[in-house]
Amino acid sequence: EAMADQEWWYMNKEGEKTGPAPVDLLEALWLAGEMDGLTPVWKEGMPDYLPVSQVDTLRAYFQALDGDDEEEDEEFEEVVTAAGVVPSVADAG
Repeated sequence: EAMADQEWWYMNKEGEKTGPAPVDLLEALWLAGEMDGLTPVWKEGMPDYLPVSQVDTLRAYFQALDGDDEEEDEEFEEVVTAAGVVPSVADAG
């Protein structure tokens, strides 16, 4: 299934489950700082909500948005998991 065809649910900052949302909406929320590595997300086939940093497809997608072309960057993954935030998003504004 192509990323563009996937519909996701996410938990907004008020803790409300919101969706279904297409990936381009999640992308806009990410770039606006409304979502980060800790934002819980879910789509059909997943047992439960997981933070973005633990969902490989979304993490890689958002990582690419942030201008990191390396597909496998374990250091990045450790930073996201430890800090719960993605470097460069917080200071983008």
